[in-house]
Amino acid sequence: MKQNNGVIGIQIEVTDWTLKYKLSQNRDDEDYVRIIEELYKTNKLMDTMLADEMRKLRGV
Repeated sequence: MKQNNGVIGIQIEVTDWTLKYKLSQNRDDEDYVRIIEELYKTNKLMDTMLADEMRKLRGV
């Protein structure tokens, strides 16, 4: 197999995608709560919204 020299660009059309929630689900409850608390401390809208969703999903 011959390799090309230089950079070769390609273009891919995305036709479908799937969303998954990851949100630290592999953490124990103590870590999970601490992550939520730290998100609230930032006073940033997106962080607060994320913390709210994490609370809903885990029920803490």
